[in-house]
Amino acid sequence: MRVINRKYRGERKQRGLVVILFTLSLLVLIGFAALAIDINHMILNKSRVQNGVDSAALSASLALENGASVSQAATAAIDTIKAMASAAGNDELDLNVVGAQANSAATKEFTFQSSDGTSVIVQFSNNPITFPAASALSTSLDIYTRVAVEGHGLQSFLIQVFGLSKSVKASAVAGRSSGIQNSSNIAPVGICEQGATTFGYDVGTEYQLAGKTEGNSGGSGECKNKNKCEPEAPNSGDIGSGNYNYLRLDGYGNGLMVLVMQ
Repeated sequence: MRVINRKYRGERKQRGLVVILFTLSLLVLIGFAALAIDINHMILNKSRVQNGVDSAALSASLALENGASVSQAATAAIDTIKAMASAAGNDELDLNVVGAQANSAATKEFTFQSSDGTSVIVQFSNNPITFPAASALSTSLDIYTRVAVEGHGLQSFLIQVFGLSKSVKASAVAGRSSGIQNSSNIAPVGICEQGATTFGYDVGTEYQLAGKTEGNSGGSGECKNKNKCEPEAPNSGDIGSGNYNYLRLDGYGNGLMVLVMQ
């Protein structure tokens, strides 16, 4: 009887352990679910915001290139941000920009505030690395634009169980690129086996990069056998969309012609 009583008392002492283990396991499961849902949700919206500031920076730089003032360029950037935020699927990124403030007498930085507390900053500089500009902005030099979105809050799902919240930020810089000299139509590119001065091409002759080969009844004469097409018969056939056969010129074609010029 004593043994039975001791066993009974031991079982009674272990009551409640299942509840504790279940609670701990549930917290771990919620943590993994938060990683799967909230983190992916944040990464998705981070990409959306990044795409928006990329487009906004390009819009501002294009406006400057077309003779707009920095104030007009900043407005162009914000208009692009608004268009991005109001697009289908971006409802959560609706920034609702309510105004702008010029933070510098040299008009090199503009801060736009959103009704939800998000800051959209448009900065201008003659140096693509230094923002805002360390000195007064010179319109006689190349002007670069930086657009940044900071502190944009996102809806929280499971991470709010742990007292956490989500926000994203992104920035992009755009401006005039360095000049390209001595270039012509260099795409598409083909690789030939010959190593002569013209690398197997005949100057002034059109070559077809993709299309039917001799084996599947494409083309005729020079156009079929040597991938060389005469002006009166420029197309030797087609193997269908999506076929490119980029590296070798063995009679393949997709209706795409190359005029080799030297």
